[in-house]
Amino acid sequence: MRVAHVILAIALSGCTYISKADMEAREPGLDNDGDGVVASEDCDDNDDTISPQKAETWYDGIDNDCGEDDDYDADKDGYVPTQYAGLQTAGVTGTGILPPGDCADDVADVYPGADDAFYDGVDSDCDGNDDFDADYDGFASRDHAYTVTEFANGTGTLPATDCDDTTDTVNPGIEDTLYNGVDEDCAGNDDYDLDNDGFYDSSITPVYKPTMYAEETTGLAVEGDCDDDDPSVYTGAPDTFYDGIDHDCMGNDDFDKDFDGFVQDVHVGQVTTYVPGSGGLDGGDCNDDPDLGGALAYPTATEVLSDDVDHDCDALSAEVGARTFRMSPYDDLEFKEIHSIHFGENEVGIHLAVGADESETNENGIIKALAFDPIDPIDSTPTVVTLNEGSASTSNPYTLASSMAFWVDPDVHLSLTGAVWYTAEMRALYMRGFDDISSTPTGAAVGPLAEDVGLDDWDQLTDVDLFRDSFGTFHAVGCDTVTEVIHYNTATPTSLHLGASDLPSYETVQHTDGFRASACSVFERDDGEVVILSNRYDGIGEFEPTFTMSVVDPLASTLDMTHNPDPAVTGIPSPDATLSAAVVTAIVVPAARAPSAVFAVIDSFNNDVLVVNDDFNVIQTMNLGVTPVSLDAVFAPDGTLYLLAVDEAGEGWLSWGALDAELSEPLKLGVAGLTSAAMWIDDATGNILQVAASTEVEGSEANTLVWGAAYLDTPS
Repeated sequence: MRVAHVILAIALSGCTYISKADMEAREPGLDNDGDGVVASEDCDDNDDTISPQKAETWYDGIDNDCGEDDDYDADKDGYVPTQYAGLQTAGVTGTGILPPGDCADDVADVYPGADDAFYDGVDSDCDGNDDFDADYDGFASRDHAYTVTEFANGTGTLPATDCDDTTDTVNPGIEDTLYNGVDEDCAGNDDYDLDNDGFYDSSITPVYKPTMYAEETTGLAVEGDCDDDDPSVYTGAPDTFYDGIDHDCMGNDDFDKDFDGFVQDVHVGQVTTYVPGSGGLDGGDCNDDPDLGGALAYPTATEVLSDDVDHDCDALSAEVGARTFRMSPYDDLEFKEIHSIHFGENEVGIHLAVGADESETNENGIIKALAFDPIDPIDSTPTVVTLNEGSASTSNPYTLASSMAFWVDPDVHLSLTGAVWYTAEMRALYMRGFDDISSTPTGAAVGPLAEDVGLDDWDQLTDVDLFRDSFGTFHAVGCDTVTEVIHYNTATPTSLHLGASDLPSYETVQHTDGFRASACSVFERDDGEVVILSNRYDGIGEFEPTFTMSVVDPLASTLDMTHNPDPAVTGIPSPDATLSAAVVTAIVVPAARAPSAVFAVIDSFNNDVLVVNDDFNVIQTMNLGVTPVSLDAVFAPDGTLYLLAVDEAGEGWLSWGALDAELSEPLKLGVAGLTSAAMWIDDATGNILQVAASTEVEGSEANTLVWGAAYLDTPS
């Protein structure tokens, strides 16, 4: 009860008068509301529900405990719940002015503006945000145990997958920028291995490192991806050939399975994905399977004659009995009516001399020499030198050679003999020397001319041969069936003006009269005798060329050519019956490497090639079954004899063997249209057979030069 009410009651009751002052003096000690707290200590002594001894009931607008506090700020942190904003507390001056927003009015350190520690699960600053989403990007940190945030309604529902909760540019909802080394979308992927195949592309990623935010699982890829979008493409991946995709990133043409640089014709021009510049390989590959020897079979491979593999893909090796190799024309050389092909070899190179009636630029005969690098005779480009070129002038003594022989020595790099048209009425057998293949001839023709032997109007010599004996002297022989003459002469390096020579400068000239021969040769027997071999046409009409020979008498002026000579008279053993009965149409003496004096002849009647020793006994026979028209013979470094014959059908036949053993069965080369051929076994390797041949030009009477090489045995 308030004081004013007490005074009024007393007055009305008629009691003794008490002054106001007395009442005011007594008032602090009174307990007007009977709540046990005197007025001086009670903030409202007229209400027994209000006193310092009462428990405070918050948010009723009454200061029940007389604490002089704002009844809407229970935790006394200076903030009131938003719903109590502006409400005053009865009897408490200054209330109703505290700022709103307290989300936990029973926790003093939770209020707007309070220091909020993230990841403790409490919204200390009452901003209503999820305490596990510090960057407010809508994704909770994956690095903390995620719960509902206390005092923040609706929290606890975010995806807890944020790999960097300090920046809103990194979270699973961000589009990942590739190849920058940052896992912005928190997917845990290697930023340099998009297809997750364990390989990275070094052309895109020159410096490889772990990806930020995914360090534990990245940084482990290996260099070697050529498509980072396709997990089936990487170094070492299974590669399916012929699908046009380089799955294993090896950079190989997908259509060249055996990696030999050639594709099958059906795949020419087809491009391989991931292989820049692919699709440009040549076709012609006949075997692209590496498991079946495909790597050894392609158009430019060197054929191996000792096996049944078609190494050079000429499509002929599969024939029964065929051992073929590719013969390629000399595109930069054109010859017409090739009449002579001969090989020679020394330290300068492997030489091929070609004689023809015409060349592309000359109609009066030409002889050219091609020199191959002896270290790489197959792939080297030959050096070409003109040894003799005819002239339209009849005053030129080197015009229109109709046949040619060739010899190469260590000290005489090139030496040549042939039959030339000296004047309109005269022909000459001559030799010329060359100190080096790149030089011009050093000597003039070694005579005599026709007039020197008293002969008129020689026809061109259709066969010539050149030989150097063990004393260093050169011997040349020429023959034809019209002049009834075999012409023979000798020369020394001195007479040929070939470098230094201790031999005297002389020449021997001999000839026969009334002796017609179309094939002739010269060789040296083991006893040092120089023997001229030839065939002979006896009489007139239908002639059968028979075998004839003569020991050269250096003192005689003419040759005494004898058929079946009497050893007692000539000193030459008589040929055996096989050779005596032969119809000889070609005679070849193998060049320098012969282990003993031998020669080979064509017996055109029996279709045989006969190998004959210096006692004129037949020691080997190669039967072709078809008439041979051209023959060459060489010895390999190991002493093996090789015979190459061309038959009248234009086929080439090769046989080889030791002199004391049976020759191999003839193998058909399979090169069509041959007219003649020559061969050489490479000294540098002992295992490379080289063949040059004259072939017919379709639709023309001319022929052209082709060349090829083959390994005799499988290269080691």
